[in-house]
Amino acid sequence: MERETNRKFRRDLIFTIWGFATGMLAICIPLSPTTGSGPLIPLAIIVGTTVSTIKIWQDKEDDRQTQQDDRLTPSTQVKLLEERVKTLETIATGSDIDLQRRLEAIEYRDRAS
Repeated sequence: MERETNRKFRRDLIFTIWGFATGMLAICIPLSPTTGSGPLIPLAIIVGTTVSTIKIWQDKEDDRQTQQDDRLTPSTQVKLLEERVKTLETIATGSDIDLQRRLEAIEYRDRAS
C-alpha cells in the first residue's frame, strides 16, 4: 500500500515538474531571439527537467528503507531509535563544547584588550 502511494507521489511530482517546464519553455522560446540567448535557456530547462526525472525514479533508497523498517520488530525499532538519539546527542554536545571554547577565547581576547 505504501509502495503504491510512493509511486503515485513520484508520478504526480514528475507531472508537476514537466508541467512547469512546459510553461517555462512556452515563455522562453518566443523570447529567445529577443534576449539573444539562443537555445541555451530552453536546453537548460530540458536538461534540468530530465535530470530531475531520472533522479526521482532512481531514488529507491526511500523504498528500501521503508521495506526494511516494516520488517523490523518493535523492540528492534526502539533500539535503533535510541542509538540515533545517542548519536544526535553526541553531535549536539560536541558542537556545544566547541562553541563554548570559542566564546571563552573571544572573552579572553576582549579582556586582554
